[in-house]
Amino acid sequence: MAGYNQHAKYIYVVNRRCNWQGTDTSNRFIRFKIDSTVASHCSNIIVTNLKTGQKYYTTKNSNFDLYLKAGDGTLLKFEPRFVHGGTLVVDEFISEGIYEVDTTLIVPEGVKLTVSAGTKLTFRNSGRLLVEDGELEVKGTQNNKVEFDFVSKNWGAGNGIHAYRTPLKIKNAVIKNASCGIYSHISPGDTIDGVIIDNTHYGISLYYSYNYGADNTVIRNSQITNCQL
Repeated sequence: MAGYNQHAKYIYVVNRRCNWQGTDTSNRFIRFKIDSTVASHCSNIIVTNLKTGQKYYTTKNSNFDLYLKAGDGTLLKFEPRFVHGGTLVVDEFISEGIYEVDTTLIVPEGVKLTVSAGTKLTFRNSGRLLVEDGELEVKGTQNNKVEFDFVSKNWGAGNGIHAYRTPLKIKNAVIKNASCGIYSHISPGDTIDGVIIDNTHYGISLYYSYNYGADNTVIRNSQITNCQL
């Protein structure tokens, strides 16, 4: 199936009403509530009408409306927003698994992204993990690390993990094939523990991340290999 995603769920919807009675054409708006049936492992959802290509961006426990003409039907695809990239709108917890992210994933202010142990995220199309005033917590373990693979370091795109004005918490992770493994801009203090950074232009770049004189950043049990600068 074109556009198949192993983390997606599919529902076929039909408007069976087709009796034209007076002014009633039997065309209908159908309201869906996004629950654990289609969003058991994510909070930010993208719904694609595979007949029209129209996309709906929504969240778990929210509603969205679909318009169907009399006798019409369509196949809907429900999948995690983070695999498409774009901006998260509510807190997201990525459970253990292997995921491909199409482009840059943005964590804005007021939103927290938590990545659990054993998760592997591969960022395609020179995508970045961009934390803009939001929160990122990576919760790998020594025996079950989190992996961020940016495929190919791209100097122009600046791929890697980039954070602005927020403290990063990254524990037991592998970051590879990025222009900059971790770029932290004006952070009140990052915690980088048990992190391996491999094959990058820059390993770690801290820009004013000593909080204007108070150095609260902790880097321990970590190593950088195959870094050019």
